[in-house]
Amino acid sequence: MALDSQEQRLSLTPYLGYYEDQSGQMMDGFEATRQIRRLERNRQLAAVPVIALTAHILEEHRQHGLDAGMDDFLGKPLDSGLLYRTLERYLKPAEP
Repeated sequence: MALDSQEQRLSLTPYLGYYEDQSGQMMDGFEATRQIRRLERNRQLAAVPVIALTAHILEEHRQHGLDAGMDDFLGKPLDSGLLYRTLERYLKPAEP
């Protein structure tokens, strides 16, 4: 996915968060996260949660994701209870 396409999508769609697979075909999750964070900074947008969905659970992969701007990680196979707890932690309702 080209940055222009991603920028267009972000400008038209109010995302609450992203799940990133760290090994995408067109762009891996690390690069996608860097581009999302760059776009947020350039447009002065609030940061949205980026949560990796990955089979890579080693600390070095986790650190690489944190360095890229990811907020959290979920391992495969996905545990539905952990998924819901993670969503509750990051997608809290806006305060009035």
